[in-house]
Amino acid sequence: MPWHKHRPATAHHYGPAYRRIRKRLLAGDPDCAICGERPAKIADHRQPICMGGETTAANMQPVCIPCSLSKTGKEGAAMRAAKRRARQRQERKA
Repeated sequence: MPWHKHRPATAHHYGPAYRRIRKRLLAGDPDCAICGERPAKIADHRQPICMGGETTAANMQPVCIPCSLSKTGKEGAAMRAAKRRARQRQERKA
């Protein structure tokens, strides 16, 4: 089952503002902003919420499901690497 099925509907980035922006972005079956080959199904944050991104029209883009999964995986790997580096710096100080 996709990860978003487990997300709480009350999460702030899936609130009324997100739904309004998503509806506008996906109107008329736009192409994916990343690959440009497949129809977009998801309104994706360009800069992720966890990295300080906001739920605004300027920070959203229409993407297809495969590109969304790939982008999310890369962002997760980058976050894990940053946490690992911070942990290693802390260990060297101690």
